[in-house]
Amino acid sequence: QLFNMVTVSDSTNLVCGGIAGCISRTVVSPLERLKILYQVQYVALAGGAAQGGSDKYKGMVQSLQKIYSEEGWRGFFRGNGANCIRVFPYVGIQFLFFERYKNWVLQANLLGGKDGPAGKRLNPMQKLLVGALSGTTSVVFTYPLDFARARLTAQGGVSQTAYRGILHVLSDSYRTSGIGVWFKGMVPTLLGVAPYVGVNYLVYESLKELVPVAPGEKPSPTWLAMCGAIAGTTGQTVSYPMDLLRRRFQVLTPSGVSMYSSVWDGISTIVRKEGLLGLYKGFGPNFIKVVPTIAVMFWTNDMLLRVAEKWKL
Repeated sequence: QLFNMVTVSDSTNLVCGGIAGCISRTVVSPLERLKILYQVQYVALAGGAAQGGSDKYKGMVQSLQKIYSEEGWRGFFRGNGANCIRVFPYVGIQFLFFERYKNWVLQANLLGGKDGPAGKRLNPMQKLLVGALSGTTSVVFTYPLDFARARLTAQGGVSQTAYRGILHVLSDSYRTSGIGVWFKGMVPTLLGVAPYVGVNYLVYESLKELVPVAPGEKPSPTWLAMCGAIAGTTGQTVSYPMDLLRRRFQVLTPSGVSMYSSVWDGISTIVRKEGLLGLYKGFGPNFIKVVPTIAVMFWTNDMLLRVAEKWKL
């Protein structure tokens, strides 16, 4: 039943989730780009300034000023088009499969549902499981787009490549390194996305149940945004080191090779050369970014679903 043909309800979840994802990512695009530049400059500039301990991008204000002086206002949104092309199916598939996995878990009564097999509410462990499964499913379907987005976002700042778009990234990387390069960093991505999305849904859905609501009414948009913000902050804190690691797998050193041979090699090398805090490079702008991102995403998705329900779309 999980992979039956897409229904009208599935299409609504896919489209509403996709639009919500694109809007939320565009709102915070400057901070998203800054986070990726922080994450990958040590790799992309290896043998240059980063090797000597002087990173190109340091404080948040200095970095944003540098982007603007070198690339203009468009620099804040470099890679955002590719990101939206990736995010639409990524978030849409996430919301679609959350509902499908939710129904499957409740019917099978996995992990002991609160109301038994016929219940409609997930317990905390079920929410964590369903969120993790929907997150990993969306990664499997869209990872090459994430790979392309990372390379487009890094160029101009710490990478001197000149990709023209997603198709150019994918075709050029395939020609030089084979199809396997499209999936570089997928293992740490899955290891990071499972707890990230799982915790997001666990916290968001749990907080939604606690929101004060009048009989027959739905939670207010303000409460939904607050629930999303708390959920995003919690999930990102748990999974950030794996997010940093996947970006470094996706971006090559100047010599054209990956800096790490495995997930464990990446973690141990970062801790040895950059210290324990090296695992959280870029966490500052990301922390500021993730609050509005997840808040806007969950809020927009819920509002769009209400419109769809009202107009029977």
